[in-house]
Amino acid sequence: MINKDKRKYFTAGELAAIFNISKQSLLYYDKVNLLSPDFVSENGYRNYSIQQFLDLEIIVNLRALDISIANIKKYLENRSKEHFLQLLQEKTAECQAIIHNNQEICDTIERIKEDMHVKELNTCRHLTLSWQNDRLLRLTPLAESDDGKSRITKFARHGQRRAHHKGSLPNHAGWVLDQESFFKKHEFQRSQAYFSCVTSATKHRQSIKMTLPAGLYLEIIFSGTFCENAEKLSQRIERFLQTNDLKPVGNIYILPLENHWFSCDCEQYVNKIFLKVEDKDTTSLT
Repeated sequence: MINKDKRKYFTAGELAAIFNISKQSLLYYDKVNLLSPDFVSENGYRNYSIQQFLDLEIIVNLRALDISIANIKKYLENRSKEHFLQLLQEKTAECQAIIHNNQEICDTIERIKEDMHVKELNTCRHLTLSWQNDRLLRLTPLAESDDGKSRITKFARHGQRRAHHKGSLPNHAGWVLDQESFFKKHEFQRSQAYFSCVTSATKHRQSIKMTLPAGLYLEIIFSGTFCENAEKLSQRIERFLQTNDLKPVGNIYILPLENHWFSCDCEQYVNKIFLKVEDKDTTSLT
């Protein structure tokens, strides 16, 4: 080994103390070929040159910006003012994407909190009429041939697609019934689709987007499961519509507000039914 003046070198311990990093970090940088010591002395000390000291300064500061090891390595191999600005621009774009994704998470959380707050403001089983702005829905269609297990699987996949970029939040996915199944045949398990309210037209495989139009909507919030209460609720809603000279427009939407996320007792579940309505003298019926 060539005799080197160790006074001109920094040991791993000295560098770790100067840059407030662990010696394990230096070992890792060596392992991934980012920064290796100039030489290892007979007693096992790892010695770094002035140039490696300067390189480590760059590494530590870029890691503080959460820039990846791979990108730092690429920059050190081809450093320049132009490449440095490009590196920063790429990181800025990455951060903006994270900010956008986090904003979507915040929007999802606020929507869930808002739904829960509405439940608290409205006494259960009270029918209400209110004007609603248009809403974007994501649908997962169901086939008549889908059995119970298939429907459960589709419901889970629908929820997972919704939650994939939104974190682990209560599954705010509901289901859609047509008017005939809800009001006439009382076939309450013949759902046409599962749905979720979304804030943007993000693409999902095996999903359909539709806009729920603005208009007058009838809502009722109730405790317990939908299946156990469906027939009574159907009759009550139908009487309310007749009394107020209203008619349903389009499908019936059932949305869980509080489910197994909050209680193991089905009687403690809270659900909402909503449907678009209009005066009976309106010419068209959807």
